[in-house]
Amino acid sequence: MGAVAALLLSGQAVLAHNNPQFEETLIQTVAVEAPAAAETANSRPFELSYPPRTAELVWKISGDKADAVRFAVEADGKTVAADVHHGQVTPRVKAGQFRLVDIKGASFPLTVEVFANVIAKK
Repeated sequence: MGAVAALLLSGQAVLAHNNPQFEETLIQTVAVEAPAAAETANSRPFELSYPPRTAELVWKISGDKADAVRFAVEADGKTVAADVHHGQVTPRVKAGQFRLVDIKGASFPLTVEVFANVIAKK
């Protein structure tokens, strides 16, 4: 019985270790202006500096109809995430320059906040 209890307890410890707690930290605010007629909406290039223990990114759209907005994320000229929407989590990407491209469903000006999901210290 003691071995079974120890096994169950160690299993719970492993689950706790594999399910870390995250703290959202704002790392960038990206403003997007209305595009010229017949152009797609894109942001200007921006950089992201990750706090230590950053595991992933969370993209949050400010303003009216945030749930209708969709965009892609480019990192150093390559699409690394497509069909990103309000509150979506994407992997951390190492890159020098980022851009939001192919923005759809937005009213302008548009603001997108980028948060780092940082693994909390215990």
